[in-house]
Amino acid sequence: MRVIKTGAWLAAFAAVVVVAWPVFAGDQPASGPAVGSEAPLLHIDAFNDNKGAYCATCVAGQRPLIVVFATKDNEATRKLIAAVAEQQQKHDNLLALVALVQGHGDAGLKQYIEDKGLKGPAAVVPASNADYPKWKVNTDLESTLVTVGGHKIKAVARDATPDQLAELVSKLLG
Repeated sequence: MRVIKTGAWLAAFAAVVVVAWPVFAGDQPASGPAVGSEAPLLHIDAFNDNKGAYCATCVAGQRPLIVVFATKDNEATRKLIAAVAEQQQKHDNLLALVALVQGHGDAGLKQYIEDKGLKGPAAVVPASNADYPKWKVNTDLESTLVTVGGHKIKAVARDATPDQLAELVSKLLG
């Protein structure tokens, strides 16, 4: 029987931990409120709907709500924003909004939404917005998608794809 030296054993163990860590610890940093918790308030003034300021989560008591907090201006986030607008057009009973986090790609994303004429409310949310910290958005990510039904957080997805968005909308609308 061969005896494995302590150094080799530790190296092998470290390699397994590095490879398996995302499985056990979650492969993405935390972002968004806890699933099952009460949805925090979110007051917005969408730049593309001419409705003025309103409470988006107050509307969630009347119909399901999807909020995408966009924090990076890149191709993946732009595709997700386009998919949010598509879901808004597809489902009359859904409020699907995009919250552009001020100082995190918001200028370019706002221009993209305006240039594409995307429907569905989109607002720039400043970090100074009193509601914003309660959403616990991690700005190191591209986006944080939150689904809300009956004032409760139903799901949270980090850096979601359009396919993941469609699946979450389907589950939310049941």
